[in-house]
Formats: sequence, structure tokens, C-alpha cells
Amino acid sequence: MEKLVFGMRNLPIIKNNLKNIDEDKTKQMIKDFMKNNFNIFDTSYTYHRQKAENIIADILVENYDHKNFKVIDKLPIMSFKNNEDIDQFFKRQLTTTNLDYFDYYQIPDLYTVKTDIDNYDLVEFLNDKKTEGLIKKVGLSSVAGYQQLDTTLSENDVFDYVQLDLNYLDMNNPNLQIQKCFNVACKHKIPIFASEPLKGGLLLNLPKKAVELIKDTTGDTPLTWAFRYLISIPDIDYIISNMSTLQQLQQNMQIFKNIQPLTHEELTIIDDIIKIIQTSSMNNIPGCTLSCSTCTQNCPSAQRR
Repeated sequence: MEKLVFGMRNLPIIKNNLKNIDEDKTKQMIKDFMKNNFNIFDTSYTYHRQKAENIIADILVENYDHKNFKVIDKLPIMSFKNNEDIDQFFKRQLTTTNLDYFDYYQIPDLYTVKTDIDNYDLVEFLNDKKTEGLIKKVGLSSVAGYQQLDTTLSENDVFDYVQLDLNYLDMNNPNLQIQKCFNVACKHKIPIFASEPLKGGLLLNLPKKAVELIKDTTGDTPLTWAFRYLISIPDIDYIISNMSTLQQLQQNMQIFKNIQPLTHEELTIIDDIIKIIQTSSMNNIPGCTLSCSTCTQNCPSAQRR
């Protein structure tokens, strides 16, 4: 099973206009991705200021049979006032993507999901769509506390997977709840999709001392080491990487084609790498927190994948 997912949050654009996706370059990236036996695409209504979903229809559906690829899409729950709004929006998403069904469909930004579930009868809505064959798997992306995630999964059996922001820096940060959320998902024996494997691109630009430590120990680049760290965790099913260029895509595919988990010895340097990062200036650089509803052109990270 190929674990790399093509995240469509940062597609190539024309003249720095997020809404103006470069379809020729995107088509070439998708063609290469499919040709190399990778076939899962992660999109959202909010990506590229409501234009990313069109790429599914214009390039994927136009050129490939749906049985040969899978799509992850999301419900921007913060945009609705009632159940009728949700149903109409869902139908509009199917029309925009020109899909007959969604392979994966998730509720994003789990800050207030308990309230949202109660207010909108989301469980009933999602179960109905699964029964109708319009959704194959329902997911929950969590940036909330682990206790809320545990409660939500305990009280609702509609969810088939959880998406978490996972990378070696955040998972080993005691001030965050990432590791605890991960443990909750494992406790419920639910598949895990990892997003932000490079922490908004910040893990590509490590201090020189950390780069040398990784290279001397493993021979890896920071990019390869970050992906290998996640591959070493057997509970992670997929890793979503938002790629902006054909070069990035080809580089990532090459890594995943030959990727191996980190050995025990290779994992022992992680504490040293984190200490180097924490004592460097990059520890004060804001990364992608995903607290906004859509990625902005002036994101503080130079590379967002």
C-alpha cells in the first residue's frame, strides 16, 4: 500500500493568485502521481479559495476512472446554519468534483465538533450518506484536546478514521496534546491519517548541526528523515503531503517508493535533534497551525507541505 497522499492545498498558481491554479502544471503532477501507482488525493472546499475541488472534476475525473483513484474531501462545518444547508452543500460538492461518491469525507477542525454534532445531527447525516453509498469512509480531523476526541469517538460509531497533524517535533512536545490524541485514536483502533508531516515546511530547514547529525547517523536529508519517522509508526495508514511543484512531487514519490522505517539506533537521535531545534532561532518561527479556515498566500512558512 502506497502511503503518500497528494495534498491539494498548495497547488501551483499563476501570478501569486491562489484562485488561479496552473492547470497545466497540476495536470502533469497528477499524471506523474498516477503513473507511479499513487492514487489518493486530498482536497477541500476551502483550498485555493474554493477552487481546488474543481481540479478533481477537470483533471482527475476527466482523465481517469474513479475506480483507479480515491478522493478525500471535507465538510466546512463552520459555514452552515442548519441541516438543510449541509445537505445542499454536500450535493454541490459532488457536482463540483463530478464524483458519484466520496471515498473519504471528514469533518475538519475539531474545536467544537461535539456542539456541531449536536446542533446539526451530523451523525445521522453522515450515516445516511454512507447508507446511500455517497460516502465510503467518514473521518474526523482533530486539533482539539485528547479528552474531547476520546468522547467523540466513544459516543459515535460513524467515524472510520482520524486525521491528525503528526510530525516528530510536535509528537515529542509535552506542551501539545498531539501524542495523547494519537494514543486515543490507537485506543479506539481507528486508522490514522497524518497531515503536516513537515510542520508547514519548517522541518525542511533545520539548523546546520541537526542536518549534519541526521546525515552522519542515517545518510538522510531532513525531508527523508521526517517521512521515515512517520513510516516507523505502524498505526499510520496515510501521510498527506501538500506539494506545489513537479520537483517536490517527484522527490516525495522517490522517497516513498524505497522508504524504510527508522531503526532503533536511528531513532535514538531524535531527542538530540529536538534539543538543537529548541535552542535555535527556528524555534521562534511561526509554522502552519491550521487555525485558519484556508491557507493564505502570506503564510509565514516559506514552504508549506
